[in-house]
Amino acid sequence: MTRAGAPEVWLRPLTTQADRALLERWARRPHLVRWWGPAEESLAELRRTPRQGGEALIGVGERPVGYLRWQVPEREHLEEAGLGGLPEAVVDIDIGIGEADCLGCGIGSRALALLVERLREELDPPMFMMCTSVRNARAQGAFRRAGFRRERVFDDPVFGPMWLFLLP
Repeated sequence: MTRAGAPEVWLRPLTTQADRALLERWARRPHLVRWWGPAEESLAELRRTPRQGGEALIGVGERPVGYLRWQVPEREHLEEAGLGGLPEAVVDIDIGIGEADCLGCGIGSRALALLVERLREELDPPMFMMCTSVRNARAQGAFRRAGFRRERVFDDPVFGPMWLFLLP
C-alpha cells in the first residue's frame, strides 16, 4: 500500500556485483557516513553475511535508492550494549537510503513496513528492533511511521548514545 500519489516502493534481494558496487558507493556518501561511520569500517561490516538474516535493495520505480539488512543479533552483542533483556530471535533491522534526493520522502518507512510484513510471514519473530543515534531525527521519524516505538536510550560501544526502537 502506498500513500496517494507516492511512487511504489519495492524490495529485492541484494545479489549481484552491481548491487554490491552500488552499496559501496552509497556507503561513501556524506549523509550515510555521518550515521554509519567511516566507509571502510561500515563496508567491512556490510561484507559479512548477516547471521540468520538477509539483505535487500530498496527501490522506487526502476531505481534502486537504498539498502536494508536484517539479522538475529548475537546474544553477546546485545549484552555488550545493555540490551540483554530482549527476547531470543529478535530481528535487528538496519536501513540506509543511499540516494540523497530520496531522503525525507517516506521511502524508508514504507520499505520498513514491507520488510516487517514479509519477515512476519517467513520467520514470525517475537519482536523487531532498530537503533539510531539520538541525534538522527530523520531516522527516528521513519521508524515511528513504520510502527516502531521508541523504547529507551542505550550506550553503543561504537556509536555512543542510541535510541532503541521496538516493534512487537
